[in-house]
Amino acid sequence: MNIVDWFDVNNPTHVRAYNNLMKTGAWEKGFIPVGMEFPPNWQVLVAGKLADTYVQKKIADNLFVVRLYDGFDHEWIDVSKLVTKVEAEKILAEKTEGGTKNTKFEDIDYYAIFPADTTMWYSAKGVYKDRGKTVVVNQDNVFCACGGVVRVTVRETNNNLDGINMYCTRCNKDLSYLIEYKNERAGDLD
Repeated sequence: MNIVDWFDVNNPTHVRAYNNLMKTGAWEKGFIPVGMEFPPNWQVLVAGKLADTYVQKKIADNLFVVRLYDGFDHEWIDVSKLVTKVEAEKILAEKTEGGTKNTKFEDIDYYAIFPADTTMWYSAKGVYKDRGKTVVVNQDNVFCACGGVVRVTVRETNNNLDGINMYCTRCNKDLSYLIEYKNERAGDLD
C-alpha cells in the first residue's frame, strides 16, 4: 500500500499527524505502518487530497436547498438542487408567489430554505431511514416539521440513563416517541 491511497483526509488522526509532519519534518513515531510505500510525488498528492476536501467543505457550507413540507404526509421534500443562498431565495419567491402563500406551518404545505447539510426529522432521509437503529439526537441542524429547532434533554441518575426528551422549540411538540431506548422500537413511525 502507498501513502497516498492509505492517507484518509477525513480521519482526524491522519490530519494531526500530517500537521505534525509539516511542523517538525517527521511523522509521529508509530504512525506509518511498516512497509508503507512513498511514491516520488506523495507530498503533493496528499496535500492535494487535503486541499480538495477543504474546498468541498467550504462549497458545501455555502449551499442551500429549498424544501416543501407536505402537511398531509408530514414529510419534507427537496424541491431544488443544492444552490447558493441567492438562487434559493429566487426559487422560494417563485414557489410562494413572492412570499404571499405557503410560507408558514399554518399553511399546511409550505416552503422553506435550509442549509444543505440540514437533517429533517420528518422525511424519508430523516427518521424513516433510521428505523431499527439508534437515533443520534445531538446532531446540529435538526428541525421539526414546523421548521423549529429540535432540542434534546437527557436525564441520568447514578450514571444510568433514565430518559431522553426531545421537543420542538417552535411548536413545543413532544418528539420523544421517535427515540429508541436500549434497542427497543419507540413506537410505530407509520
